[in-house]
Amino acid sequence: MAYVITVAGAGGKSGLIEALATQYAAQGKRVAVTTTTHMFCRPDRPGVSYSGRVEGTKLAYPGDSCYEELCRNYDVVLVEGDGSHHRPIKIPADYEPVIPENTDEIFVVMGLCAVGRPFAVVCHRAGLADEEDRRLLNGGREPMMERNASQVAETAASISFEGGGLVTETFVAHLARKYYLEPLRKRYPGVPVHDMRSNMMKRRYEECTGESGNRRTFAALVDDEEPVQSMALILMASGYGRRFGGNKLLCSYRGKPLYRWGLDALLEAKRLLECPFPCKEADGFTDNTGDVCEPVQAKVMVVSRYDGILNEEDYSGRVQMVENPDYAEGIAGSVRAGTRAAFADDSCGAVAFFVADQPHLDGKEIACFLREYLCSGKTMGCLFTDHPGNPAAFRRGMETELLSLTGDAGAGRLLREHPEKVHHYIVDEAKWKDMDLPWEND
Repeated sequence: MAYVITVAGAGGKSGLIEALATQYAAQGKRVAVTTTTHMFCRPDRPGVSYSGRVEGTKLAYPGDSCYEELCRNYDVVLVEGDGSHHRPIKIPADYEPVIPENTDEIFVVMGLCAVGRPFAVVCHRAGLADEEDRRLLNGGREPMMERNASQVAETAASISFEGGGLVTETFVAHLARKYYLEPLRKRYPGVPVHDMRSNMMKRRYEECTGESGNRRTFAALVDDEEPVQSMALILMASGYGRRFGGNKLLCSYRGKPLYRWGLDALLEAKRLLECPFPCKEADGFTDNTGDVCEPVQAKVMVVSRYDGILNEEDYSGRVQMVENPDYAEGIAGSVRAGTRAAFADDSCGAVAFFVADQPHLDGKEIACFLREYLCSGKTMGCLFTDHPGNPAAFRRGMETELLSLTGDAGAGRLLREHPEKVHHYIVDEAKWKDMDLPWEND
């Protein structure tokens, strides 16, 4: 019978499974990967087979008989036993994780990219947090292990983390211990349960418990091993605004034309990406061990049909203006024009496309998204709330696909066709809001 390993938790599960599968396949073992929940479809590779019931771009639990057959026919069966909706940390529901009874080993993974970000944004099922969690999150103190009923009521009434409460590494460890490690060790006595962290900035998984010399580490598999040293940030500013009823991009919003909010944010993101040290504005650019992320050179570009944008002198020398000859076609015309202009520079390793009507998406959020995306090694990246959307980023090698886009659908099709190759960056929905309807001009 197979040796069964189940991976639970949040950010990094699939990546750790891929790393484990590669390790066992290199030892000559036959490896099967399956799920008790859902996972993205992947093609079989030498020594590794993927099994499940196909549901669109995902695999679901294959059923008891199929699972039992996998255990009979393979040396190692790796099970993805949890889901987190692309969030790096999680509080499980009562029925989670879903772990087969014949599991020989359990890995619990939490993503360190949650550190420094709002708990309510980056935690799956954040609403399940109790008073103890709220106290630690907001007060920076260790959880109180004993308190009477009046203390509980008083503290719970006074603490709120909705939209606030920044996650710390201590808090990540608290969630892992309280909601996964302790319950699983009690439920599965004798089964090893490993406490793992997904460290995206180092592209590896690290065990957090035990003697330091015995901690297990795994290198993450990435789509592209070549680090990106230069990229283009492209603002698509050719739209007319049919739902708005006119050219909204040049309308004043809070003191300046709408498009300039997006363009100024890209210039700020450029500054942060090129920052060679972890300054105050670039707090998220350390790898959580104190090492500094390598700077990335960024070129800011605007693709537009409007002379009022293309000839704006305030951005002379700082922004490359690109005229869009195919503006009537829709957003695909902007993508093609930006792709051609960006990749004409042989040093450009990736492009990121931004719409010009998201004034609440600030430069630091953009820089954090791009830094995570580049460190993930994924081919594509995008923002995500309950679905993927703009901005979206693509590595060199995707030129053919980008240049083949037509119509007003943009590059969303590419993200949907290969979700396993996409890094999804979780963002507060309020920052993602676009301005489709008229506002009171100032």
